[in-house]
Amino acid sequence: MSANNAPFGLRPINSAPGLNTMGMRRYENAIPSGYGTAIYKNSPVQMTGGTIIPVLSGTVPILGSFQGIEYTDSVTNRRRESNYWPASLTYGTTTPLFVYIADAEDNIFEVQLNGTGTSTLLGAQINMTGTVSGNGTTGLSSEVASNTPILAGTVQGQLAVIGWGLEPDNASTDAYPIVRVKVARGEFTAASLPV
Repeated sequence: MSANNAPFGLRPINSAPGLNTMGMRRYENAIPSGYGTAIYKNSPVQMTGGTIIPVLSGTVPILGSFQGIEYTDSVTNRRRESNYWPASLTYGTTTPLFVYIADAEDNIFEVQLNGTGTSTLLGAQINMTGTVSGNGTTGLSSEVASNTPILAGTVQGQLAVIGWGLEPDNASTDAYPIVRVKVARGEFTAASLPV
């Protein structure tokens, strides 16, 4: 599996013991009607000026992982759910838009690397590549993380690698391994430098 280049973004796999919500929070009206950039399920996102936007750089803090929206269709006036934000979607503004983000501080995510892994990744920090991409049919992200570890104690990475994904045949030396990570540079949490 990890020999295949099949990225899926920053996928939440669990949160605090006993919770089955994936550490998800609902943000109200956090994307303006007509916002022109698509945000795919499992895309890392940030908040700027009260608006949820995709992480466009490997150096900015991460709020969490985008999980979908609930809104009122401006044409049919019906309530809708979507696992992604289609670019330039317009919605009725008399009822709230809900944006769902897996943003709990203790969330654990899986992400595919953009190249071969090494044993030095475990315990190191890495960044997302900052390339927003996804599938407009499925709504799923196709973003990846860099396979270059950040080891110096003075440079802050976005994600801390805490283990290897448990998928069958996922080895650190595969062409595109999957790693388990926590957010190391969160928007509302204290940064943790690599040691």
